[in-house]
Amino acid sequence: MSIPTFPAAAARALAFLKRKNSDIEIFVEDSSNPNVWLYYIRQHLKSNASLDSVNILGSRSQVLAACALDQGQRPEKRLYLIDGDIDIALGRPKPRLKHLYRLPAYCIENMLISEKGLIEVATACDVMVTEARATSRLDYTNFSTSNGRTLLTLFIVYAALIDLKVPEKTVSLGASSLFVPNGRGKVRFCPKKVYRRKRALLKSAAIIYDLPTLRNKLRSIKEYLKVRNIDYENVVSAKDYTLVALMINFRYLFKFTGNSEQFKVHLAQKPHVRLDSNLKRRLTLALK
Repeated sequence: MSIPTFPAAAARALAFLKRKNSDIEIFVEDSSNPNVWLYYIRQHLKSNASLDSVNILGSRSQVLAACALDQGQRPEKRLYLIDGDIDIALGRPKPRLKHLYRLPAYCIENMLISEKGLIEVATACDVMVTEARATSRLDYTNFSTSNGRTLLTLFIVYAALIDLKVPEKTVSLGASSLFVPNGRGKVRFCPKKVYRRKRALLKSAAIIYDLPTLRNKLRSIKEYLKVRNIDYENVVSAKDYTLVALMINFRYLFKFTGNSEQFKVHLAQKPHVRLDSNLKRRLTLALK
């Protein structure tokens, strides 16, 4: 369910109505789950800082527009947050705006996933399962290694096509058609299905670009990720891919009955999220 968002020009007025409950105004790229951002950001604040809510503005363009309108001097502390999206794989610079912060990963969901956090959620969903048993059932290390390697190659193709402005769907194609059963009701990403999707996309791109151009683009992205030591955990959309598979597995393995937004909130509340030292630094500076 989407929550009403607000136009860029109304962003400051929205924050003004709630200013007494928070030490800093937070504006985020989202339209459905402010609590995920709230719990995640709170873990980066000092204990004496208060944050009662965040302001969801919808798309990235709406956040950027609101931030651009908020470049002047005013006493209120504020920070605008956007996802990293495919820019992470392409090495694109963050827009040059004051009070703007870009996550170091594709989306906020990427920052929520950790094995310890998943195990805590698992034992809360199935109160009869021990941590050791949950760890064994989930087998997150194997899930992460095998699926991560497969999905990274797919997102390199996505990044190449997006950078070349090939008019084909990429990330929005979703994950469901790439699944295969993995025993005990679990699913995993099928390397063969992923390969077929990559091949189909590159075939479409080859109508516009010659093969050397496509190969050079793919190679340059791979080299950039390798040199910068950027792994699939930052490049692959957890919201649209890895988290989808994990939630399906949780339904079968640990009796999880909620929806995807509830699953994300459960993870965001755990102390094992991937903390972002740069975000913590920006929040600390903003609150001075």
